[in-house]
Amino acid sequence: HSSMKTRKDDFQMDVQDPRFKYLYSNPLFAIDPTSPHFKKTKGTQQLIEERRKRFIQKSTQDTAQANKVAEQAQQSSMDNAEKTVTKKKKKKEKKESLRDPALLSIIGRVKASAARARKKDEIRESRKSKKKVMKKKTTTKEAANS
Repeated sequence: HSSMKTRKDDFQMDVQDPRFKYLYSNPLFAIDPTSPHFKKTKGTQQLIEERRKRFIQKSTQDTAQANKVAEQAQQSSMDNAEKTVTKKKKKKEKKESLRDPALLSIIGRVKASAARARKKDEIRESRKSKKKVMKKKTTTKEAANS
């Protein structure tokens, strides 16, 4: 036992070795310094310190990502609000433009002209159908007389 206690702790740990990645990311492989089996060495201290550094780094990244997402959501919300205001403004302007007397006069003339054109078309169609009926009657009378 005395030779083990005097053993020098000069082991160099490569904490960047990818084989140790689960020690840093998976809680099942975390080193528990409160365990009775825990041996405090330079290597275990390096692993614990590296896990702490990575945890802080990941937390910082997660916070930055969350802030970025929140900022994007806020910007999107502001963009939507601006679009809504713009739509309402355009709708209001359109309503106001419809109250313009000059525009109302033009619209009235166009509607009246369209109504006259429809009426003329109806009269024309009515005359055509009357002519067809008259022609049919004449052909039927001639056929009856022969």
